Amino acid sequence: MRAQTAPDTLQASLWNKGPVTAPRRAERIPLELGVRFTADRNGEIAGIRFYKPRGERGTHVGTLWDARGRALARVRFSGETREGWQTALFGTPVPVWAGAVYTASYHTRHGTYVAQRGGFSQPVVSGPLSAPSDRNGVFAYGKRSRFPSYANPAKFNYFTDVIFNYRPSPGPTPTGKPTPTPTVTATPTTTPTRPTSTPTTTPTKPTGTPTTTPTRPTTTPTQPTSTPTKPTSTPTRPTSTPTRPTSTPTKPTSTPTKPTSTPTKPTSTPTKPTDPPMAGFPNEGNTGPTISTFKKIKGGEVKQDGAVFDGVEVSEGFDIWADNVTIRNCKIIVSGYWGIQLRAGHTNLTVENCEIGSNKKTKLDIGIWNDGTGDMTVRRNNIHTTSNAAIMAKSGLIEDNYIHDMWQANPGDHTDGIQTNGNKEKNKLVIRHNAIINPENQTSAIILSPVFGPIHDVEVTGNLLAGGGYCIYGGAKHIEHPFSPYNVVIKDNVFSRQVFSKCGYYGPMAHFDSKAEGNLWSNNRWEDGGQAVGPG
Repeated sequence: MRAQTAPDTLQASLWNKGPVTAPRRAERIPLELGVRFTADRNGEIAGIRFYKPRGERGTHVGTLWDARGRALARVRFSGETREGWQTALFGTPVPVWAGAVYTASYHTRHGTYVAQRGGFSQPVVSGPLSAPSDRNGVFAYGKRSRFPSYANPAKFNYFTDVIFNYRPSPGPTPTGKPTPTPTVTATPTTTPTRPTSTPTTTPTKPTGTPTTTPTRPTTTPTQPTSTPTKPTSTPTRPTSTPTRPTSTPTKPTSTPTKPTSTPTKPTSTPTKPTDPPMAGFPNEGNTGPTISTFKKIKGGEVKQDGAVFDGVEVSEGFDIWADNVTIRNCKIIVSGYWGIQLRAGHTNLTVENCEIGSNKKTKLDIGIWNDGTGDMTVRRNNIHTTSNAAIMAKSGLIEDNYIHDMWQANPGDHTDGIQTNGNKEKNKLVIRHNAIINPENQTSAIILSPVFGPIHDVEVTGNLLAGGGYCIYGGAKHIEHPFSPYNVVIKDNVFSRQVFSKCGYYGPMAHFDSKAEGNLWSNNRWEDGGQAVGPG
């Protein structure tokens, strides 16, 4: 299937139409597999492609996402062949902006796919399209389509692709950005559980040569004089009755931009509160901002090392591409995938005395997300109404936070208080003296999950825990995550029955290995009466 274009409109994809010789992987579980990409000029995405290996079966759904995980268009594949490239066209091509990051993905219920290890060791460039090497080859697990936000460190290429329509030569620069026509999309029905394993495969040489489309221009591209021609062939229809987006698609926030406000220059005298550690547990009265009046700013990307944001209210989450950033006394009530994200390769983020959450009308997946293994200090924050995790971290200090009212916005949301997914780096994570109250019966107050490596050098001490499926998952290896933990200390925590009679819906804890090297379970007790809580 090929999207028809007008004579003055060209078409590009990341990979050619030839066979893919990457190894076939059969996981036999539902998966979302995708690619992150940008275009160097404005244009339209006409459809989604993916490479189907022999043995794969069932229906497939393709989705185009913006950088914050919002579905822009969705389509069901039809007329598939038994093997080879499969193509589905959107009912209406989706306008995309030059330099913005998008994700194209497809969902497979059967879970058989091709995977090329190291396929994104270097950026992939094909004419006006580029696929960055950073956090590419993305995936997610779940019975229904969801934004594929996880990337394997081995940089797998899952051979998901797009059909990009564009004009060959830029015209005069227009006075304003054209308003794209909203794409009719199917409303996602659910967000599945966080992945429980990481796809792996045997290394292989890159397959296929990028499509021989016109080369990237040497000058800065300008916007085309008109919207690229829409395909005239009969497109594949969306998978369900579509609903019109509530707003015109806008340029995602991940496009590199200058910080939206001038951060305060750090001073030698810090303005951190000097209160001693709280005698009781954190609550709404002793966490969050210590001020009531805020300066309103946009938020967005931060690329200045040492930036300080003090006393601001943002309309868009912070995306931190810098070291030694401080965010203090802030109000961050937003939607999307994160409230604050520390990007991989950066370190020493401090977040203190902030309120972070959603308005419970639009979903916020993660309150504070450490995308890498850099240090992060998170203290005295009031974090609420997140759907995946209030805090996701691998390294640093998480202390004196009030984490509460997690919100399972869609069936299958992971819904944790604090989440860490393991790693093979040398780092330490301390989770100390937080109150974590999860009213949902899904997952946990704290989960130590060895998805990407062993749980190691983690201290969970002096916390008040309630709710979730289990109040705490202890990081032990199991059949899906065969990484052995070490130096995991869980002590002096209080398990509460204020949500469920067993602390969690199913019980107080699961998956702690008391025989692992350096592991310790000590003096954990019930809130009512002080009886000991055992390790399982």
